[in-house]
Parts: sequence; structure tokens; C-alpha cells
Amino acid sequence: AAEHLHMMLEIICDIYEDQQAQLAGGSMSSRRGSSARKKTSMMVEESFEITPKFMDILREDPRVLDILRALDINDGDILDLFDTLDVDGSGTIDVQELIQGLMKLRGEA
Repeated sequence: AAEHLHMMLEIICDIYEDQQAQLAGGSMSSRRGSSARKKTSMMVEESFEITPKFMDILREDPRVLDILRALDINDGDILDLFDTLDVDGSGTIDVQELIQGLMKLRGEA
């Protein structure tokens, strides 16, 4: 499960950076180096928040769906994932909520 969660954070970083690059008219982030990826992962783990709109983007990515299914999260739960993970009702999901929520859905927390 830990490996899947780490992969999920990496994919979220990639998608987020791709979205930011597209907004800025830049190139895709998939070409960035591993040191940039490591830096981004650290940044995401410290301060990143997922909005409902960004969750919709994540749910459309086949890599994210593959990981959620590998974590034994069923398709019905994936559809309601944002509401399920936003336990504090803030309208965003931070990294802690994401990880804890996914572990609870798997029955490990």
C-alpha cells in the first residue's frame, strides 16, 4: 500500500505540474528530472491541497484509476472520493487527508 500511495503522490505531482505548465503556456512536466520530481514531491507533501476540480482531473487519469483499483477501492467509492476524503469539510483535501482516507477505504486505518 505504501508503494501505491507514493506512486499516487508522484502522479498527482505530474498532473499538477502539467496543469500549471499548460496555464502558463509551458512544456509538459513529464520531461523533468528526478531531482525536480523529488523537490516537487516534498513540496506536495508539505502544502498541496486538492480541489474538487482537480480531483475530477485526477479521476480521469488512467494511472490514478489503476492505483485506486490496486488499492482495492471500488468504482463507486472512486466517484464519491472527494467527499469521502474531505473529512474536515474544508472544500479541499490535503495530503494527510488523502493518505488517511485512502487507507481507511482499504480498511487499514
